[in-house]
Amino acid sequence: MLQWLLGLFKSSSPVTERKLITKARAEPEPDIQLPPPFLRREAMLDRNQQVAAYVFTVETPAAMRAHTWHATTQQFFGNVLIDHFSTGELDRLLGKRLVFLPLGPASLEHSKLDQLPRKNLVIEFDPPLGMEFP
Repeated sequence: MLQWLLGLFKSSSPVTERKLITKARAEPEPDIQLPPPFLRREAMLDRNQQVAAYVFTVETPAAMRAHTWHATTQQFFGNVLIDHFSTGELDRLLGKRLVFLPLGPASLEHSKLDQLPRKNLVIEFDPPLGMEFP
């Protein structure tokens, strides 16, 4: 039985094929397309472990998280959040729960900002890069 199990892990390909495979692997891989960012919803629980609020963010792939985003890219992600939630369906979907939207200062100029629901919405602004607080 043990020999049969060990045989599962042995390769049946000839040695010449293995050399070709390792040679092919040694070549540099072409640029891999990363998946696009996606909308993320994170629940915030109250003391009774009931959902009290949601934090919505535009999530980026793990490989892109180390990248320092430029202001225009941060503004783009803020605009995506505003565009998504300015449709008016947010009140119907969430009921009495709070919604937190982290936005950048540049998002204050968005044309649909006034179309966001005023009830149960908390807009979080990150300070501009390089700003220090005492």
